[in-house]
Amino acid sequence: MTDVLDDRHWYTRHVQESQYFLQIVKRTNKECYGDIRSDIRKILPQGFFPPPYPLRSKPSLIFPPPGDVKASDHFVSLFVRQSLNIEVEAPFKTVPYDFYCPSIQDALIERICLVCSKYFASKKAAQLHKKLHGRISNTEKEKALAIYSRRAKKVLCHIGADVEWVDVDDVTILNKQLEATPIIRDVPVADSLSEWVLSPPGLKILYR
Repeated sequence: MTDVLDDRHWYTRHVQESQYFLQIVKRTNKECYGDIRSDIRKILPQGFFPPPYPLRSKPSLIFPPPGDVKASDHFVSLFVRQSLNIEVEAPFKTVPYDFYCPSIQDALIERICLVCSKYFASKKAAQLHKKLHGRISNTEKEKALAIYSRRAKKVLCHIGADVEWVDVDDVTILNKQLEATPIIRDVPVADSLSEWVLSPPGLKILYR
């Protein structure tokens, strides 16, 4: 368990996720990583590329829009953003890299750690990260509409439009009557992708 937590700490420090862009950087600790072989830190002091944003203009004013993007908006280059040093207004402590990605606006809040504001490309990755800060609060737990199966400390849950395995401590059952409902056990569960692919056509089988 300690090794897993160490890996998550390393991941938090060195990796920045976004929907279409994964950044992995070397930190400045020379004892651990040696000298950085380029001058990239002169351009990116934090190591990671900052979030992109578009600019709009009014008489004597240029500004980034508050989250929405129009076809007429133009995303400026990294060097223009750095020279202008404009702060983007966002309902988060740190602006996520995907703040202006139209297709995931509704998913941003569940991909952000409310403790350290770290952003992740999926809510599952965000849930795993939150364990670094201790037990997940009830308000941050996944809301399960139904539970289909159990194994060890995990449950197969119907969450939103998805069915996925999650830790039993990370989920809240919305309908309390479901807790007393017998778990469905007549649906075969495949332990590997190859087993699922080789299953007979027409047979309903869950892949875990």
